[in-house]
Amino acid sequence: MRTENNKEPESLSGKPLVSRKRSHKKKRVGKAVIITILSVFVLVVGAGIYLINHYLDMIHTIDPATESVLSPSEFKENESNYWASMNDPNYTEPGASTDEDPLETEEGVVKIVRAPFQADAYRATLSADDEQVIFDHPVTPTMIQAGPLNDEDLINIMLIGQDTRNTAYRERSDSMILVSINPKTHKVAMISFLRDLYVQIGGEYGWSRLNSAFKIGGLQKMYEVYENVFGLHIDGGIYINFGQFMSLVNLLGGVDITLNATEAKWLRTTLELSVPDMRYWGQIVEAQMPSIKEGTSVKDTIQALTEAELNYAYADANGGAVPDSIENATVKALYADAAGTTPAKAGKYYELQKTIYIEYAESRIAFPTIPEEASVESVVKLLTGNGFKVAYADKNGNIAPFDGKAALVSAVYRDAEGKIRFNAGEKYAQGTVAYIAYTENVASMPKIPADATVEEAEILLKSAGLGVSWSSLNKGAAPADKTKAIVNGIWLDQEATKQLKAGDKLDINATVYISYDETVESTEESTEESTEETTEAQKAVMPDIPVGTSVRAAEQALINAGFKVAYASRNGNAAPEKPDEATVVRITSDPEGTSVISAGNEREMNTTVYITYKDPTPSTQCAHTYKCISNNNGTHYRACTKCGERTADESCEAYLAETARTEASCTEQGSRTLKCSMCGYEKIEMLDALGHAFGEWTSNGDGTHFRICSRCGEREDQACSFTDGVCTVCGYHDPNFVPTEPSPEETTTAEPTEESNTDPAQGGNGAARSHESLTDVSNAAAYNNYVTAVPSPQTQAAASTAKKGLYNPIVKPLSSATSSESSDDPWYLQNIKPGQVHLDGMQTLAYCRMRKLDSDIKRTERQRTVLNILFSKVKSSSISTLNALLEEILPQVTTDLSKADMIQIAAIVLPYFSSINLEMHSIPAQGTYSFATINSQAVVTMNQAQNIEALRSWLPF
Repeated sequence: MRTENNKEPESLSGKPLVSRKRSHKKKRVGKAVIITILSVFVLVVGAGIYLINHYLDMIHTIDPATESVLSPSEFKENESNYWASMNDPNYTEPGASTDEDPLETEEGVVKIVRAPFQADAYRATLSADDEQVIFDHPVTPTMIQAGPLNDEDLINIMLIGQDTRNTAYRERSDSMILVSINPKTHKVAMISFLRDLYVQIGGEYGWSRLNSAFKIGGLQKMYEVYENVFGLHIDGGIYINFGQFMSLVNLLGGVDITLNATEAKWLRTTLELSVPDMRYWGQIVEAQMPSIKEGTSVKDTIQALTEAELNYAYADANGGAVPDSIENATVKALYADAAGTTPAKAGKYYELQKTIYIEYAESRIAFPTIPEEASVESVVKLLTGNGFKVAYADKNGNIAPFDGKAALVSAVYRDAEGKIRFNAGEKYAQGTVAYIAYTENVASMPKIPADATVEEAEILLKSAGLGVSWSSLNKGAAPADKTKAIVNGIWLDQEATKQLKAGDKLDINATVYISYDETVESTEESTEESTEETTEAQKAVMPDIPVGTSVRAAEQALINAGFKVAYASRNGNAAPEKPDEATVVRITSDPEGTSVISAGNEREMNTTVYITYKDPTPSTQCAHTYKCISNNNGTHYRACTKCGERTADESCEAYLAETARTEASCTEQGSRTLKCSMCGYEKIEMLDALGHAFGEWTSNGDGTHFRICSRCGEREDQACSFTDGVCTVCGYHDPNFVPTEPSPEETTTAEPTEESNTDPAQGGNGAARSHESLTDVSNAAAYNNYVTAVPSPQTQAAASTAKKGLYNPIVKPLSSATSSESSDDPWYLQNIKPGQVHLDGMQTLAYCRMRKLDSDIKRTERQRTVLNILFSKVKSSSISTLNALLEEILPQVTTDLSKADMIQIAAIVLPYFSSINLEMHSIPAQGTYSFATINSQAVVTMNQAQNIEALRSWLPF
């Protein structure tokens, strides 16, 4: 029986078999799955490539070879201007305004962008030792050509923070941090380089600070200097400005830092000085004070302030009270404070919702607030300026005080008898009389009887509230016996040019000067001639003693003239063995032999003078055998063991070598012993405790987190700090957190009450517009939209009315609102105090930039600490937060890395990014540098070889 080769097998019923059909179907399904998977993979890869290119296209990439270069002459002029601004308190940058407030021009606002550094003022803050270290060490620097570090296997990227006060120009690289990556071992090191290091820039540029290389020629010149000085090859650089750094910190939710009292003080100072600069960099959007002329109605003033997004209230001069009619009341002045000490000037910038205080005039006048311990003069001016008439209470005899500036107001009454007091804010008719009660704050010169003794006069003067001293007529000294010395005058000044008489008025506790005559007991008649003779006899006159006179003859002549005799330290403060043979070199008033007394000079009787002499030359020259002897104070001298001749003292510093060391731990100081190789003197130096090198915070899974010190292994536990149920430090999610919907009251403006009426038409007090009002919530929400990956419903609701524009850190965020609205501090200072504090971007930038607190070495340490905190936060951030970071930061980043370079680095780092622990170091290394002054520039010199070796040991080979 023959069958066809291609014929389907048949069943017994004559129908084809189904098993073959099912096989074909499975194959078709398998192909479809594979195609689908491949399609999804292509889409994912394509989307990833698109996203990567999207991010990379946002970065500003440059070719360092095309960067502009300053010529040596341009750089020299630039350096001269820079150091002039640092050392001259009157220096003004070319083209900058010298006014305290902005100047209105057609182009906009012009403002000084940098306060000059005043070296003299800086010196005043230093101790003598500090000043010596910082200012008084001129040196001649040396530099060698560094060999390569053989770091080809590392990826070295330089992070640069430039001092961008004017973004139109490339500025110095004030922050330089090397990030070195080992692709094989996955180790990463972060190394700071001090900006003030004095190095050889090369060519005609000579020597300058390390940060000037970037100013001269950008990245290319910087790479060249690092290669020559350290042997370090840099693969690429990234530089950002201050605004990007602030945005980065805020997007990551800020940083937690522990401040001591001194750091808190200096951080507040730095913040106060930084706010004008922040505005110039375009990082702060503020409210500008409108121009409001005197005589403008209070109603129109309220409208102008409200449109400028400023709050308003009423000044103490009006008792803080609302006028009877805001249409009829007119503005007298506007202030930044309730007391009226700081005028609110037109054009000046304030934080949004800053309260401006209105002082006004109206037909009925409000009694002003009288400050405590105010002078009569100031209160008279305050009352008359507000429409009151002034008189004086019965208790003061109804007369004005002798000195209105010195007399202090005790109360102000509505009646002369002093029965009814005025109350601040109460309204009265124009011209109402106010009676002032006061206490005098003056002393009256008492009458000093003729022939009064000094003791009697002193009692009378002190009883009158005066201090007592002695006139220059008596050499500023008290008499030997106050009961016998007779007063001959009382003076206003020590030089005795202004004599006082009874009844003269003086400040309480003012010092007066007594002149007196001593009582001299004598058996002879006291005549003018005999007094002169006595005076002459009390003086010793230096006799003429030529050089070469024998010591014995000189000694006798000096004693006869009324002097005491001693011997100079050069002669060991001892008399010569042979005074007849030793000869005089000089006669001086000091044992060091520097202040020579010439013949004929007068001195007090029994004044000691010092003879410097020369011993007779021995018949045979001594073959000196010297022995070095310690003075036990860091100096030594050499003395001949045969003849005793001694050399001058010499410092041990050049001969000190380390002989023993106890290493410092995280919490305990160490020490090292230095021994002088010449005399054996030992000097012990204490080494600072290292401080813990804590790693990143890790969650315990129970609402707490911990971190471990990499040096000593100490563990620190801490409770989590939650925001919307998520720990801002370790990322732990609170399982008990339940998001709450905002109540209607939270998203609408509160109804005005009697105490908080906000309707100007009804005489409302604008100060009642608290930071919880819709306007303020909206601005705060705009801030939170930057710092929160998933905004809360309340924030989303308020964001619809938020003001558009630049990131605005000066608006008080909801998270940093305080319960105390009475503080005079702006919001960015209210949380700055000793202890652990939470800093936002603006505050963190100021923390990194603090100057004059300690040194730039410590400053770089603070910068690395902050970067390490931010790095830990980036590692634990959500995808949405990272996306927000990239979208905000990348458009302003400048780099010379190509797209391929950046992709390669990302491919190396990202797989183990979350497990990276940064090793942080600083150049110059501890103990390898010193402060110096070179060409009037305060710089830091270093031991180049030691720092190259330190750099080699820190790189992650």
